[in-house]
Amino acid sequence: MEQTKQHFSNLQLYLEYCFSKEQNVTPEMVKQAKAEYRKIYQSRYRKRYREQYVQVTFRVDKSVHDMFIEIAKQKNIKVTALLKQRAIQQQQASNDVGAIRESLLSLLDNIEEAIHEDETIQLTEVLQQLITIYELLP
Repeated sequence: MEQTKQHFSNLQLYLEYCFSKEQNVTPEMVKQAKAEYRKIYQSRYRKRYREQYVQVTFRVDKSVHDMFIEIAKQKNIKVTALLKQRAIQQQQASNDVGAIRESLLSLLDNIEEAIHEDETIQLTEVLQQLITIYELLP
């Protein structure tokens, strides 16, 4: 049987293609063709998986790893799932901190401007900005 670059959506189509010109097909030939299809399928699957996902690897001290194991046990999840959650939460928290910082600076600017110009502070505006900041808190 020849190796082909053609894509087959399932095993049946692959077997039909492989044995379309064969008169006598033995069980051994079918077994070999199935093994070849499995290799092709796994190769394509791994390629698609690598295109979609990125593997991240890092090292930590054994004591830190043990700490993560304990936390994961308490939450009834795997250590890798815990670390993934923590990394995503950390990134979201960083984004939230930036937005909170901007809102606080805006609020401070409004208050300073009102103080320097001897104006009364619009409490509804200040309250609205404080509510916005509160909603940004994790």
